[in-house]
Amino acid sequence: MWLLCAFQSRLCLICSSIYTPFEHDGKTTGVGDRLLQSLGNALILLAAVVVMTIFLIILYKYRCYKVTATLLRLIFRFCLFLNIIKSK
Repeated sequence: MWLLCAFQSRLCLICSSIYTPFEHDGKTTGVGDRLLQSLGNALILLAAVVVMTIFLIILYKYRCYKVTATLLRLIFRFCLFLNIIKSK
């Protein structure tokens, strides 16, 4: 059990740092700095969603249905796995 908890905490740290490279710390006290960091994080997350969506559309266009279905299944299983670990 402790191995799963360690894996989950490390995985969440990696995932959160990929999509949110600008984190709030005590050094940036200005509202303008926090606003720019929030906008930067939002744009990075939006770009990731757009790139993944375009990738899936291209796969559908070239009739790569098995690759697309497998990719979607893996993504949903990964999300389910994280939720199961988080609930314990």
